[in-house]
Amino acid sequence: MWFFLFTMLLVVILVAAIWMGRQAAEREREELEQRQQARQFKHRLEEINDVAQALITYDGDSLLLEAIGQFRINQIKSRLDILGEVEGDPNGELATAQTFLTELPETLEKQKSRLPDEEHELNQMKKLLFKGIKLIKLMQSHGEISDSEALDHARRLRIRLLKAEVNAYIQQGRSVLESGERSKAAAYFKHAKEMLVATSLRFPERASMIKRISRMIWGIYSSHEDGDELQEDLDLTEDERPDADESAEDIVARESASLATEAGTYQGQSETEPAPQAAAPRGAEKPGDTKQDPPADSPARKQQSTGN
Repeated sequence: MWFFLFTMLLVVILVAAIWMGRQAAEREREELEQRQQARQFKHRLEEINDVAQALITYDGDSLLLEAIGQFRINQIKSRLDILGEVEGDPNGELATAQTFLTELPETLEKQKSRLPDEEHELNQMKKLLFKGIKLIKLMQSHGEISDSEALDHARRLRIRLLKAEVNAYIQQGRSVLESGERSKAAAYFKHAKEMLVATSLRFPERASMIKRISRMIWGIYSSHEDGDELQEDLDLTEDERPDADESAEDIVARESASLATEAGTYQGQSETEPAPQAAAPRGAEKPGDTKQDPPADSPARKQQSTGN
């Protein structure tokens, strides 16, 4: 009898130990999941903040930034609802997000949008604006912005990225022209023009930017022995051609300054008609031809090397 009771007691103790062990393991698993969710949430907020700061610097669209600010607040509130009043908001994330939204008009007034000055900054801009496009899609899926708003914002950011890359080619072309490397400068300007000609994006400044780059190339070729033949490919009327007495350096300096101004602006017009297929310039390679690589130290060539 006593042996039976003792055995039953051991079984109860063993079952209780197993149950308590499983409960402890379950609690540990839940705590681990909560910590992972907290880290993911913190990372998401940091990424939203980085994107917002990049948009202030390189885009400056108040409607998109307001939508991002409100999305950030909604995300924090949803998180706080899950955590409950016990944990609250110890890091003051909600207050920070609300302050960002309140101070946004003043911030945009003080800090006007611009294009990157250096290649490293250009690469960082591209990385963050691509994240911005993904964030726009996420906000669209949450119903924070409409489908048409999402398309317009994403399109504008792609135009900003295109203009930034074109501007980078122009600046590098100016730099090598100052060193007397005219052929290399012309190659940079040609690649900048080709990007604008080939893109399916359409925006008001595109045509005038192409003309300005053509005038810069014209100025370089004006002193070339085959200048007349090369200039025919630029499709400039007599009124559009620069003064024959101007030096290439003066033409490039004037046109690139105007180009930088145009590249830094975007009126945001909605163009509903389909984008026409860009015609290849005379002398451009045909399908099946070997594509000409960008200059060795150009942003596109470095990006190719990195990808390989």
